[in-house]
Amino acid sequence: MRNFIVKLFVFISLFLIFLLGVIGVQKKAYNNDDFFKLPVSKNVLILGDSHAEYSFNDTIYKNAINLAQSADAFFYSYIKLVKFAENNNIDTVILSVSYHNLIKEADNWCFNEEYMKCKIPKYLFFF
Repeated sequence: MRNFIVKLFVFISLFLIFLLGVIGVQKKAYNNDDFFKLPVSKNVLILGDSHAEYSFNDTIYKNAINLAQSADAFFYSYIKLVKFAENNNIDTVILSVSYHNLIKEADNWCFNEEYMKCKIPKYLFFF
């Protein structure tokens, strides 16, 4: 019995060390300020959902960068804005606003389990 408890303790300890290591590596990768650095010439940030993603061509607007993503709620756009504003000289933000962003059902984009599966892993370490 003592042998079982020792092996169980070693297994749980190794698992926790592995888990903390994975979390540490991910946190380091996502909080890397170089990841959020934009070229000096880019001072216009475009955020929003698929409407902005496909409407603004940032190759035409030379000083803009389009970081909009499909099914991106204001909640996630705000998190991106904060991280990029901390590390860059952004003087203009274009935020796409549509009717579907303002209705009550838009809460599903932030807090629906289906959408959270793909969004939370990207944004968890920004909170």
